[in-house]
Amino acid sequence: MVRSITNMSFGLLVVLSAMSCEQDPYMPDDPCAAGFVDFQNEIQPLIASRCAMSGCHDAGTRAEGVQLDNYSGIRDEVKPFDPSDSDLMEAINDGGDERMPPPPNPPLSASEKALITLWIEQGAQNLNCETSCDTLQTLSFAVDIAPLVQTNCVGCHNANLQSGYLRLDSYADVSAAIDQNGLLFRIDPAVAGAGIMPPSGAMSGCAIAKIKLWDQQGRQP
Repeated sequence: MVRSITNMSFGLLVVLSAMSCEQDPYMPDDPCAAGFVDFQNEIQPLIASRCAMSGCHDAGTRAEGVQLDNYSGIRDEVKPFDPSDSDLMEAINDGGDERMPPPPNPPLSASEKALITLWIEQGAQNLNCETSCDTLQTLSFAVDIAPLVQTNCVGCHNANLQSGYLRLDSYADVSAAIDQNGLLFRIDPAVAGAGIMPPSGAMSGCAIAKIKLWDQQGRQP
């Protein structure tokens, strides 16, 4: 009997020890300060631009029942902390016709995939880390504007998919769109109204302010 109780105690100790090792991933008190990926300003506009175009996963089409222009819809396609078991990662990494965005649209770049992967690894949180906007510096297209346009606009306005017969994947294209297509008005929610660009929702206030300031400063390359 003593041996049986001893064995039971040992077994219970093993179970408790195993349970004590199974902890939730560490979550800091201030994720933004810890360098977590900013969903509202990095992930949402990227996925909306590349995957939630009209006819695909926008609110009006919802191809295959999937909507990717808001946090709830994107969150449904991922498993927090586990990119390898997330439908979203499977779709953007697919090498065939099931790849998202579908051919002939270009696939997401390695850096864009890495950013989404990191966001999922960090728990796929709905963070908005934009607390300030530095508009006192001289802006350039290459350093400041191109990344904003790439994230928010190029998914619909590239060499293969020229929505509205418009490309925005180069300095010349963006500059021409300002002069000839009213780009500065189309990105301003106070002016564009229902015709806002991108269609999934306005860019952040900081992004809009930077593009307008870049224009005012003479559109440095």
